[in-house]
Amino acid sequence: PRTAPNVIITAAAAKSAVSRFLEIIFFSVNEMIGVKIFKAVDIGGSMFVHTFGAFFGLGLSRMLSTTTRHARKVGSSKEAATYHSDLFAMIGSIILWLYWPSFNGALASDDARQRVIINTYYSLSACVVVTFALSTLLSKEGKIDMVHVQNATLAGGVAVGSTADFLIEPWGAMFLGSLAALISVFGYVHVQPFLQKYLHLHDTCGVHNLHGMPGILGALASAVAVAQIDSSRYGSTLGDVLPEIAKGRSRRAQAGYQIAALAVTLAMSLAGGVITGLVLRFVGGGFDA
Repeated sequence: PRTAPNVIITAAAAKSAVSRFLEIIFFSVNEMIGVKIFKAVDIGGSMFVHTFGAFFGLGLSRMLSTTTRHARKVGSSKEAATYHSDLFAMIGSIILWLYWPSFNGALASDDARQRVIINTYYSLSACVVVTFALSTLLSKEGKIDMVHVQNATLAGGVAVGSTADFLIEPWGAMFLGSLAALISVFGYVHVQPFLQKYLHLHDTCGVHNLHGMPGILGALASAVAVAQIDSSRYGSTLGDVLPEIAKGRSRRAQAGYQIAALAVTLAMSLAGGVITGLVLRFVGGGFDA
C-alpha cells in the first residue's frame, strides 16, 4: 500500500515527460515552417508561443477526457478558487502584467525594443480598463469576477505580441488591448462553458480565453498591419522588423504568409495535441485511469 502513491507519482511524471517531449517536437517543426519557410514575423510569440501552446493543450485535453463520466466532473467544486488561491494568483498576475513587455521584447533590439515596451503597456492598460467594465456587465451578480481580473487583464499582452515592434500608434495598441479584453472575458463567461458542455473540453485554466483567442487576434492583426505598413517610416530599422519586405517582398505577400503561418500553427498544434493524447492514452489511459 505504501508504494501506491509512488507508483502514481512516477506514472504521472512519465506521462508528463512524454507530453513535453512530443510538444517540443511539434513546436519546433511549426516554428521552423513559420520562421524559416514562410518568413513570418512574430516578435512577441502571439502565434508560435501563445496560439500553439493553447491549442496543443486543448487537443491534448480533449483526447484525455473522452468519457461522459469525466465530462460531468469538469464543473466540480474542487476546481473552485479559494481566498488564498485567489490572493496568490493575483500576485502572479501583477508580476506578469508588469514584466510582459520584457517577454514581448526579448528578441527586439534598439528602437524596436522601445516600441515593444510602449505598445505592450498601452495594450495592457486598455485591456485592464475594458476587462473590469465587461466583468461587471457580464456578471449575473453585477460584480467583478476574480478569474477575469487574474487572466483577461493579460490578454492585451498576448494580442499585441505579433505587432509589438511595429509602428501601430498608441490607438492601435489600445484598440488591440480592448478587443483582446472583450474576447477573453466573453470566452470565460460564454465560450468555455459551451465547450465544456457540448464538446467535453476540459480547460481548467482557460488557456483558450487568455492565450488561444487573443493569440489568433494578434496573428490576424499582424497581417492587417503588414498590409498597411509604410516602409519609409522605419528607415534603417526596416530590416530588423520586416526583413523580407526590406529585401523586396510585397506587403500583400507578407500579409499572406502571416495568415499561412497562423493556419499551419493551428493545424500543427491541434494535430500535435491529439497525437500526444493518443500516445498517452495508449501508455496509461486518460483522466479516468
